[in-house]
Amino acid sequence: MKQFESPEKSTLRKLGYNLSPSEFSETKELLKKYEEEGSSLLDFEDLYGSGVVNEDNQEVKKLESRFEYKNSFEEKEQKFYATILEMIVMEFSNAWLPGYLSKASQFDDFKNRTDLFLELGATNGSVIRIAIDVTSSPERFADKLDTDNKMLEKNEFQKVKYFKSELDDTKGSVELPHFVVGTDRKQIVEMARLYLALNKSTGEVHKQKMLELENSPFGVRLFMMLALEDKIFIDILKKHQPESEKLAVFEELRKILGNYEKEKTLELEKADEGRDNVYNALIRVFSSLQV
Repeated sequence: MKQFESPEKSTLRKLGYNLSPSEFSETKELLKKYEEEGSSLLDFEDLYGSGVVNEDNQEVKKLESRFEYKNSFEEKEQKFYATILEMIVMEFSNAWLPGYLSKASQFDDFKNRTDLFLELGATNGSVIRIAIDVTSSPERFADKLDTDNKMLEKNEFQKVKYFKSELDDTKGSVELPHFVVGTDRKQIVEMARLYLALNKSTGEVHKQKMLELENSPFGVRLFMMLALEDKIFIDILKKHQPESEKLAVFEELRKILGNYEKEKTLELEKADEGRDNVYNALIRVFSSLQV
């Protein structure tokens, strides 16, 4: 029986918004290495015991198998491209964001909607930590952000089980503010091609590719997404949970991001040009909440 492409996949292929077969294979090898770098659940046996850790490792394997068996081709593609973006964000976070970024465990990826953790030193000497979910779909972005908004309306943070701080001795189960970031397929493919070229280059060419990625408009939009979501979350808490202690976390985060924003004024102006579809989805959510 002849296999037909979905209209979405056919359009993306014609527009060049998919990696070529050779690019796909090369990127898959890089992703394999990246995923091996994630937090190992075995590092938490001192907290949970080997029995619990083994059960959670088995749960991850079941969820991976279920995803491969049950999810559509489009959903698998979305996850593939989102993981590419996640990998690039991890490598270039020092150029794009304040603070320290670390990779979440596969368990918290599948069970707790968390790909990355960002930790920032607060003005009062404490540490602000947030959980981050990375997406490549404008539609999924809106749904994920809506989940975050509803959690805050109930005065809830996202629970994660396998967290290990880069800044202090905090380890294990924590509850964190949850943010969603991403960009659309076109931007991810462009950055992925640069990233592949970077990994195959040396000397001056390598330096040039590094600079191109460091200066990517997405890097500044990534920061802008966090800052805008922070404003959204503050408004939601003030409206639904005005006495919540969680409000202080977002207000402290606003101070940190505000100080960083002053250093990035010119880049922020440039990044607002040619917005991608995921960023546009965030703008629509923000605008609807201001009405």
